[in-house]
Amino acid sequence: MYKVYCDNFLLYDGKREELKLYDPRLDLELNKVSSFQFTIYPNHPRFDSLKKLKPIVKVYRDKKLIFCGRILNDTQGFYNEKQVICEGELAFLIDSIQRPYTWQGNVEGLFTQFIQNHNAQVDAEHQFRVGRVTVVDPNDYINRSDTQYLNTWESINEKLIEPLGGYLIVRHEEDGVYIDYLAELEGVITQEIEFGKNMIDFEKVIKGDELITGVIPLGTSINDEEGNDTGLRLTIESVNGGVDYLVDQEAQNLYGKIYKTEIWEDVTEPENLLRKGKEYLANAIQLSGSITLNAVDLSYVNKEVGAFELGSNVKVKSKPHNLNAYFLVSKMSLDLLRPQNDKLTLGSSFKTFTEQNSKAVSETERRLATKIETVAVEIVKTVSTEYATKEEQSQLEAKIADSDWIDLSLKTGWSFQNETDKPQYRKIGNVVYLRGLLDAMTSAGTTIGELPEGYRPAGQYNRFACSLSQQEFANIQVGENGVITDYAKTTSVARTSLCLNGVSFLIN
Repeated sequence: MYKVYCDNFLLYDGKREELKLYDPRLDLELNKVSSFQFTIYPNHPRFDSLKKLKPIVKVYRDKKLIFCGRILNDTQGFYNEKQVICEGELAFLIDSIQRPYTWQGNVEGLFTQFIQNHNAQVDAEHQFRVGRVTVVDPNDYINRSDTQYLNTWESINEKLIEPLGGYLIVRHEEDGVYIDYLAELEGVITQEIEFGKNMIDFEKVIKGDELITGVIPLGTSINDEEGNDTGLRLTIESVNGGVDYLVDQEAQNLYGKIYKTEIWEDVTEPENLLRKGKEYLANAIQLSGSITLNAVDLSYVNKEVGAFELGSNVKVKSKPHNLNAYFLVSKMSLDLLRPQNDKLTLGSSFKTFTEQNSKAVSETERRLATKIETVAVEIVKTVSTEYATKEEQSQLEAKIADSDWIDLSLKTGWSFQNETDKPQYRKIGNVVYLRGLLDAMTSAGTTIGELPEGYRPAGQYNRFACSLSQQEFANIQVGENGVITDYAKTTSVARTSLCLNGVSFLIN
């Protein structure tokens, strides 16, 4: 299902025993630098090929690219394994600097200037083409300047995303890598999340730390007749009944009086400032919230069902939680080996004034509801008739079941020194993993231990394992009967720190 590439060579393929990564986890979030981390052992054929920063690491789910980035850090452990951390391609924007500038014009023009300046300073593989820009200012005019030598990532966030909103989306096309700046994300996932069917866990967080009930809008700086800054700013007093503030009385009755100022540097007319202040307050009186949940992604067992995707809208239905609406997938945490641990965070579109879901259906939801009716009608029919069956749920649970680590009983003469070195076995789906450090007396037999039924390979399995202290290799053999054997050991040979880490096999 998942494949990982580093430049042009294959680094991970779940179907190939020699190309294994341990604990690979992918964290994706809108408008944040994504990360991908994993552990790799010296017996991996590409162990020495991983270099920092320059190579491009890509993660595919089936044939879809879901991560692209570079190796940032690696940490070497006791068994010479490396824990590798990669950062997503939005981090490339950190590599370039925006020199002092003054911009007067539309949003697309400034965004294009940022990206062009970035491309002029970095290598070709770290460059972007300007894609779609749908974020606009209501006046179709912004005034921005800076003298701080910020990097491009900081500049885009400070000068565009923070005041105007929107989402940065990277697309890989045949003719290059594009970066879009979009006001809305309208993709719809045909798979639904429903309580009692594929929802495993649920958490709802409501935050009040950013809530206000009154705002003092401030516009451009006011200069005197000689052009000197007076230290004053444009206010709404002249167009707002002689007062320079806006309040929401209903919100103040509920939460109390909470004021703040908000500055719009590019607003020069009090009427425009009043409009912006009202729009800002209407959003700021709402409590921000997010939903984090574990949901079984049924696309793992049914390819006709659309997979969960970052930046798409998913329908969530749960009577106990009073939910029946579309939410934006704003964050995903993916466990490449244990998909039952995948987590979704749904947010961005979730705002509430009274901490209750509004009975009125928003224009956005109506648009999404219309769209889903026209997208893959036959697939939707398949989902509605198949994904909720007990049989499919059982098949999915069997494919992703995790036994956790189980202690391995050792035969006479075999032992371990520390609890952290205890020999253990674990089954995830239809793959069994071994780990631990073993010692053996000279008189010990070749049989190390025996795996129970359900944990045995379909045929005989052989794998070389390193005796770390002796700096030699042993041939570990696992038979159909579950017997684990140090095939090369004799009664004249002792073992010290024989490492089972990296030994794994299919059971069917």
